[in-house]
Amino acid sequence: RKIKQKSTKWWGRYRDALGRDRRVPLAKDKAAAQAMLNDVVQNVERERAGLTNKFEEYRAQPITDHVTAYEESLRNKGTTDTHVATTIQRVRDVLKACRFARLADVSASRVQTYLADLRKSGRSISTSNHYQRAIKMFMRWLVKDRRLLDDPLAHLSALNIETDRRRIRSTFNREYNWT
Repeated sequence: RKIKQKSTKWWGRYRDALGRDRRVPLAKDKAAAQAMLNDVVQNVERERAGLTNKFEEYRAQPITDHVTAYEESLRNKGTTDTHVATTIQRVRDVLKACRFARLADVSASRVQTYLADLRKSGRSISTSNHYQRAIKMFMRWLVKDRRLLDDPLAHLSALNIETDRRRIRSTFNREYNWT
């Protein structure tokens, strides 16, 4: 037994790329609902024509899937296990602390805030730069692998480690007799 009642929002019907009828909730405003339905229909037509937007598909995936693919890419490239483990752990730490769930969530200001908090908690500028380098490597890989159109962290730059030198290393003396 069906009961019909007035909805608070507009609904739209369309045929998907496989020819199935679909019904989707839209917006409360009629004009906004019409614009949303037009976008859906346009995307279906593009999909039928074979013009899908790969970037949108990747944006919908959880960011952890991309990290796993990045880890596999590093391993396939011949990178040492230690480097892969360290890099991936740093990337995951940044993503978790900044609460990035999808690629669209990535924000340079939140990464900068995390790195500043890392330094305030007693970590050195060098450590902060290592974390920044790891997350920037990941973002550059996303662009190179055509998962992201542009790098949202491209403008971030490393800090000067000379202002917070924790270890002063001596120079290597070739004159020293090791025997």
